[in-house]
Amino acid sequence: MKKTVLALAALVSFGASAANIDVTATDNTSFDIGGTIAPTCKVDNFIGDRGDLDLSESVRQNTASVSIWCNTGQATAKTTYSSLNNGFMEDANGNQIGYLVTVDGLFNDVDLTQDRSGNQLAGSGLNGGQQSRTVRITPQVTGFEYAGVYSDTISVTVAPN
Repeated sequence: MKKTVLALAALVSFGASAANIDVTATDNTSFDIGGTIAPTCKVDNFIGDRGDLDLSESVRQNTASVSIWCNTGQATAKTTYSSLNNGFMEDANGNQIGYLVTVDGLFNDVDLTQDRSGNQLAGSGLNGGQQSRTVRITPQVTGFEYAGVYSDTISVTVAPN
């Protein structure tokens, strides 16, 4: 009996909403649909086989390739490079080695003691076509550094222009 009452209540409820059509309604109608896609950019990197820097000399070394895609259709995106250790590679004992960063087409031989920003080329399109730029690091070594494993983390963030 409970199931029959519920089914009848559902049928009455459905029929009541369908019975409220206006007598002036015609044989066709239309309504607008749509939505918004917010402007966004995406960034990725490829390290390849150059994750380890040669710290025996102060020369530019390819370290990564940074790729950017944006859905704005603009040719560039605001790109910011920052360092976890304020522009220094550090070892477990706190010893530091400074370095300079070059990003093809963006900046040459800058330190990351502060964040560095600029308009870097960005890809677009429905297939995710990106623009990639090589990042080169120049360790600032003299040959008198303490032995150890030195590292830093460089973060890259992007935003639409």
